[in-house]
Amino acid sequence: MPRSISVKEKVLITGANGLIAKKLGLLLEKNNYQVCYLSTKKSNKKNIFYWNLSNDVIEMEALSKTDHIIHLAGYSISNIWTKKNKQKMFDSRIKSSQLIFEKCKEIKHTPKTYISASAMGYYGLETDGLKKENDIPQQENWMSLLCEEWEKKADQFKELGSRILKLRLSLILDKNGGILEKILLGFYFRIGLVFGKGTQPFPWIHSSDVAKFILHCIQNKEMNGPINLSTQKQITLNEFMLSMQRNIQKKTILIYIPKWIIQIFIGEQASMLFSNVKLSVSKMKEYGFTWDYENIDQAIQKEIL
Repeated sequence: MPRSISVKEKVLITGANGLIAKKLGLLLEKNNYQVCYLSTKKSNKKNIFYWNLSNDVIEMEALSKTDHIIHLAGYSISNIWTKKNKQKMFDSRIKSSQLIFEKCKEIKHTPKTYISASAMGYYGLETDGLKKENDIPQQENWMSLLCEEWEKKADQFKELGSRILKLRLSLILDKNGGILEKILLGFYFRIGLVFGKGTQPFPWIHSSDVAKFILHCIQNKEMNGPINLSTQKQITLNEFMLSMQRNIQKKTILIYIPKWIIQIFIGEQASMLFSNVKLSVSKMKEYGFTWDYENIDQAIQKEIL
């Protein structure tokens, strides 16, 4: 009797140069998936395909026979919020989602799964208690509106019959990007900057757990809808900075910068640094996910050792 041949499922990841995309790609390959990427830069590599939002172009081979699409592309929210940058942040998320949907529809292809990044900014800035996935923003601002539009574009894939997941990410810890990379720079000079009094919540998740959770989403077909991604234990910015001090450089001086000074320099964007959003992770637990990094000291030590 001939042996059955196992066919690898094909996963397409956008945001090829992002730290989550790279980490996720390696994890998927270890788990016997065929991994391809969409990139805004042309490449000779067989698994990297070109796309251009300005010209509505995607190399169609990228979408053909793709089982799962992981949409992680997006111009970094940490860039200064000029009018031009805001448009880039919007287009790189919303316009790109629309383009992927339209091209899938054009070739009449239904991905089994469409997973889109989103953010805890969906809930607004001033919130009460732990936010669950069915909660709506209590106070709309530019970031919450961006996230709403981002998620609406993901929901279009229902029309194709795809399973849809929207990952509302907290702050991702990784020395190669995001907030940790920036704060580490100051610690090398024994200076740690704390925004305001440091009493605001600091929802976080390690980058390895983000990649692990996305794999969990692909493998567990009952999972769907919006899901908060964070750790179970709630900490404040102060607690995070004190952990950094303990684990990196005990002689670091923590300097508290008043909110009004930060507002002078970065204006509207300062509101992001003083958000009081706390995330419920009950849905992550219900879906049987186990974190590798739940303790902030453990996560920081992983990045510096």
